[in-house]
Amino acid sequence: MGGEGTGLGNPSPCKLDGKKTEDPILDRLISIVSEEAYAEFFKDTPMDLGFVDAQHRDDEITMGVEATYQGENLKILCIHREKGYSYLETGHAWGLWGSDITSTRRYYKDYKRRSKFIKFVDRWHAKFFTPKI
Repeated sequence: MGGEGTGLGNPSPCKLDGKKTEDPILDRLISIVSEEAYAEFFKDTPMDLGFVDAQHRDDEITMGVEATYQGENLKILCIHREKGYSYLETGHAWGLWGSDITSTRRYYKDYKRRSKFIKFVDRWHAKFFTPKI
């Protein structure tokens, strides 16, 4: 659906733009991580892997599934440079075309040490944010 809006008639901006970076190695790594995130966190959504978007900003890698129609769920996973700011956001679209989304975020510190989310962030954080020599 592009980066302009969510759904066909929803004027709200997308949370995930899905655009590629200028670094093909980083794009491939984001793709691999998105596939794993889909298998572990997003599989219960009615959308398949093709609907998982990702976004790279200086301080975070964000991936997930956005609601495009009323009644669909939102799930976004963020790996932040500061591990404590990493989060899993879940929500539900109550309005037409995926609008009026209510959501909650649980941050890294809110999870137990052996949770699936903590293991996922720990496994991938160093690959994205370790200084390159």
